[in-house]
Amino acid sequence: MHLQKRSDGAVRFTRLNAWDVHTFRSLPRLADYGADRVSEERLLPRLAPESELTPEMAMDWVEYVVPELRESFAGNLAVVLEDLAGLEEEPGAAADPADQAEGAAEGKEGKEQAFFALTIPAEHVEGWFRAMNQARLVLSARHGIDSEQLPDLAHLMETGALEYWFQYELFVRLQGWLVEVVMEAG
Repeated sequence: MHLQKRSDGAVRFTRLNAWDVHTFRSLPRLADYGADRVSEERLLPRLAPESELTPEMAMDWVEYVVPELRESFAGNLAVVLEDLAGLEEEPGAAADPADQAEGAAEGKEGKEQAFFALTIPAEHVEGWFRAMNQARLVLSARHGIDSEQLPDLAHLMETGALEYWFQYELFVRLQGWLVEVVMEAG
């Protein structure tokens, strides 16, 4: 994968392989925090310990803030899906990324590896950053993955969660690049 910040503030990903495309297309599923309580609590934490909240504060949090957060999360994922509709096959590419990812998973040798490109408009970069962050937080909560320590890779392999660690790490690296090169440079 090659990353480029364009002069108009857009971000261009080139040389995306089938797994990269699969991971980006999986963002809505990976970021789905509604499937388990731990993920939801990670993304929608309590405002403060219940002993420090008045009933009005707790009700305002649930009535006003939580729905706004949910709407923001959904909006970020909608931006990702909108941009993914513009995925381009690079010249000389051989196959659809979904077919390639499936073939690779089955150990089949197929056509020459295809590569893809994607342009993210400047006004969508923050939405991508937030969607990746949401997915990263859900992956962390659901699978005990974090950047501070190497996970038990054998356990991840045994449970079928090793790919989640790779996806988590991809999001960490891309977020770091976005902050360093795109968002901070303004």
